[in-house]
Amino acid sequence: MNKNEEYWHDIANYESSVAKALMQMWKYLYVDLIWHQTVDNALKAIIANDNTDGQVPEEVQNLTKLVNAARMYEEMTAERSGFIDEIDS
Repeated sequence: MNKNEEYWHDIANYESSVAKALMQMWKYLYVDLIWHQTVDNALKAIIANDNTDGQVPEEVQNLTKLVNAARMYEEMTAERSGFIDEIDS
């Protein structure tokens, strides 16, 4: 795992634990935002792993664009790609 991949992976893991903790406390107001960020950063970790120069589109907050950048969209089921499109809007 390269440094950039590890950075994004660690953030995604932290955000996942925050979302789970909020759900256990019945604090649902921000859970969807935190899960969105978790998926966003996990995708950036995948992209960082694939890029030899370590560049990650940090300014992108669009899951559909990140899924495409990770070259995963074509491999996803219609249900999963529809879910990504839905939570991204």
